[in-house]
Order: sequence, then C-alpha cells, then structure tokens
Amino acid sequence: MEELETKIIQELKNTSSHDGFVDLVVAAQLVGSEELYQDGLQRLVSAKSAPTLAQSTRMGVQATHAVMMAAMEAAVTSAKQKVASARQEAALAKQEATSAKKEAADAIKQADMSKKEADSARNKALLLEQELAKSQEVKSSPWGTGAFQPILTKRKCLQCGHIIN
Repeated sequence: MEELETKIIQELKNTSSHDGFVDLVVAAQLVGSEELYQDGLQRLVSAKSAPTLAQSTRMGVQATHAVMMAAMEAAVTSAKQKVASARQEAALAKQEATSAKKEAADAIKQADMSKKEADSARNKALLLEQELAKSQEVKSSPWGTGAFQPILTKRKCLQCGHIIN
C-alpha cells in the first residue's frame, strides 16, 4: 500500500494541471504531509487562477482560503508595483516637461534676439539706401558731374590776378 501511495504522490508532484495541484493538496491532507500540502498550495497560487467551487469543496476551507489570500496578496503587490512604476513615469514626464518648457523659453529668447538683430540690420540697410540715394543725387547734380569744373579752374584770384586751379 505504501508503494502505491508513493507512486501516486510522485505522479501528483509531477503534474502541471490545476486539477492535479488540487489533487496534490487533497492527497497531502489525507496523508498528513505538511510539505506536500505547502507544495500543492504554492503550485495553486503560482497557477494564478482561482479554484472552482468543486475544487474548493474537495480541498476544504483552509486550503481554499490560503490560495485566495495568496492570490489577493499577489494582486496587491502587483498593483503596488504598477503604482510605483506609474509614479516614476510621471516624475520622469514632469522632468521632461520642465526641460521642454525651459528649451521653449530659450528658443523664444533666441527668436527675440534674432528679431532685434534683423531689425538692426534692416535699419542699417535703410541708412545705407538713404546714403546711396544722396550720393546719386550729388552725382546727378551739375556740381557732381564736373560741368562747372572749367569755370572753377579758370577763376582768377581777386588780389593778384593769377588763375586758381
């Protein structure tokens, strides 16, 4: 009989189905093995699925309670990890937003400086255009063309009578 029990328990240890885990818990209760009982509970918890009503009835209230509590603790731990991760992501997003805000402010300052430089260049260009226009007026006048130059070069000094160049 012991040989048969050992063979059955060995088969239950090698199972990978949810029903097999329940069978392992029930067998551990019958045999009175705390080690097998804990092994079966751990496998049920790691399966991440709740036992059915029939499976819960077979295992008993204590085993079902242990499985459900472990599943709830795992869910709470997972939720806490997700909240912590979300907080980290939010902090990182806040840092990125602050950095982007600073970059935008710097870009606005640079644009203002560029606008001032452009205005200054435009004013210089206008002044140069005005100077050019004045110089063209001088060239178009009779004095700028040299039309009166012969008159100027043939002037006589009033005191001595010499021709002044």
